[in-house]
Amino acid sequence: MEQMLEANITITHFEEFFHKHYKFLCLVSAQIVGDLDVSKDLVQEFYIDFWRRRDTIQLSSTFQAYAVRAVKNLAVSYIRKQESLEAKRNFLETIDCFDPQADTENLFNKESLDTKINASIDKLPKECRNIFLLHNLEGLSYAQIAERNNISINTVKTQMKRAYAFLRTDLAEQSINLLIIYFWLSKL
Repeated sequence: MEQMLEANITITHFEEFFHKHYKFLCLVSAQIVGDLDVSKDLVQEFYIDFWRRRDTIQLSSTFQAYAVRAVKNLAVSYIRKQESLEAKRNFLETIDCFDPQADTENLFNKESLDTKINASIDKLPKECRNIFLLHNLEGLSYAQIAERNNISINTVKTQMKRAYAFLRTDLAEQSINLLIIYFWLSKL
């Protein structure tokens, strides 16, 4: 069993920790991120951070337990960051697909689009439409809507899902780019 860390970590101790745990920590990280090169980078990042904070770190467990937890956290953060970047990339690709010549007529015909969207919203059942408008026009949270209407939050969630599903279907013929731009411009 590995001993608890002492207050003063020397370069010799640090090198021992590195040589003893590096491969294992790379494997731990690789199980999460699925890429050995990225895993090596994350483990290296952990060791650099550990060395910088060596005088302030107080461990209540072994170095290995601390290191495994820290590397797992780094790997999960990396995955989240990659997912966020991918979502942004996908959104930008959607915007890049916008063809100004093909959609110019529709873009500048906002009144027509307003009419179509309002007509679709008007087709929603009364309670569903009320909940949808409270959330999107008045900016109320699901909890506030539930309290105001004396219904459960789950009912609000269900009605919002139904409203969005209906609007997606009813407005399917509209260009997705046009709808994105419309909602973006309406928030300015």
